[in-house]
Amino acid sequence: MLRKLLFFSHFLALLLVLHHILMQWVFDIGFQQSLLFWIKMIVVISGLLIAIRFFKTLKWRQFYFALYPLGVAIFSFGFMFRGILGGILMSTIQYPIIADEVAYQKENITIYTKYTGFFSRCCTYRITASYYKILEKEIGDFRTEGQDRLIVKSLKNTTTQLTVTFEDYLFDETLQELELQDRVLVFDK
Repeated sequence: MLRKLLFFSHFLALLLVLHHILMQWVFDIGFQQSLLFWIKMIVVISGLLIAIRFFKTLKWRQFYFALYPLGVAIFSFGFMFRGILGGILMSTIQYPIIADEVAYQKENITIYTKYTGFFSRCCTYRITASYYKILEKEIGDFRTEGQDRLIVKSLKNTTTQLTVTFEDYLFDETLQELELQDRVLVFDK
């Protein structure tokens, strides 16, 4: 009974993640980030439990389920040794699982800080619109220059466009230096 429940929950959650990836690729719409994170955690935890509990009886599926304890071992090794090598190892394991952090939210529009890995540039953001509490449609993404925190001044949402005004460092030609100014981005829906 436990075996059937674990296999069912693992493959159902894996199917939902694959469905999300396909829908995101084709239609730019997928599950909300917090929901997707918990679905991915079900995949990882159930895969790890199956590998630990039923490894000898898995036969041809041993290789697939052996990846889960291997991932935990690599993450633990990276956590113990820290430094650049540890960061690379942990980032490699975390990348497919970790959810993007909410930087700004207003009504059904959410701006996420995009998780791009260990050696990535700072401050890449992704804008989404929520539908039916569990789905999100990606509107666009942008990058700020030197701001580690997004300061949104205004957000105007119409049926055809989304206008975001935020503080950013822009190069001033007359002063020949970076200056903190308001930046306006317009996204078509």
